[in-house]
Amino acid sequence: MVGEVTTDEIQVHRHRDIFYATHNFDCDSRVHELLIRFLGSITDQGFAQWGMPGREDGIFKTFSRLYGFQSPWVEPWQRELAKLIQEDSQADRNAMESILNLLQHLGVEEAEIEEFIGSTLLVLPGWTGMIWQLESNAEWTPQPAPNGSLLELLAVRLLLDRASLL
Repeated sequence: MVGEVTTDEIQVHRHRDIFYATHNFDCDSRVHELLIRFLGSITDQGFAQWGMPGREDGIFKTFSRLYGFQSPWVEPWQRELAKLIQEDSQADRNAMESILNLLQHLGVEEAEIEEFIGSTLLVLPGWTGMIWQLESNAEWTPQPAPNGSLLELLAVRLLLDRASLL
């Protein structure tokens, strides 16, 4: 479904590409606004006035705690995000189980998974690289990322991507 299909001279790697080609709306713009602020807080090395509460629980749990509640004051796509997070919580899914569930709901075939995940992680390569470095090579930093942080970032990104397609 998502693979190397060409639609109106646009290569399709992610659902956002199809949505952009057909509706001329970039779902990434709203996802990035929320995700970049969150990642800035979660990766802070002690310079911010206030630290991210609960960041020691990891990216997935911290994000779920912050965005998993229903609020009438947020955009409809963010209410959908809260619903997806609540479904994960009720099913007691960890980050990997959430990823597998989201890939299934997004209709990503097994043969497409590697390319799809690579394309998804490379949408914000600087942030992905920072999380990877903080997880794998940052013993010297005041606050390295726990093991599994890149996987948790993927779970969060897929939750945001699915919700943003509304």
